[in-house]
Amino acid sequence: NPLIQALYYGAPTAVLEILLLACHETTLIAVDGPYPNALHVLLRHAPYAVDTADSLLLAAPVLANSVVHAALRHGAPLRLIRHVVAMSSGQCLEEVQDGCMPAVYATKLLGINEEIRDYLKTETLSLACKRMGCV
Repeated sequence: NPLIQALYYGAPTAVLEILLLACHETTLIAVDGPYPNALHVLLRHAPYAVDTADSLLLAAPVLANSVVHAALRHGAPLRLIRHVVAMSSGQCLEEVQDGCMPAVYATKLLGINEEIRDYLKTETLSLACKRMGCV
């Protein structure tokens, strides 16, 4: 898959945009190799490539449902995490990996800044309140 190879090797966003036009959404979701999807590949190799992550999320919004833990693990910036939460309509906040939801996972990782931790806690509480009819 040329797009995955380009992600691995840090191709510029303009090149990735062209490759995205030629990709079917299933190509982005199912990736051969150690990563489950294209966004995981990007987060592993270029966690600060927010524009590229945005392009991937817009091409395949379903990617947002499974990547917040990986974004935290690889040190993605708050802007990317906010976009992932928005694209998943908050569903990613309920995802459990390594025995915990993202807000708890962020407290266990060293190097996660307080702004990201606070954002995840606030969004998780807000989502819970909406579900319970508090808001």
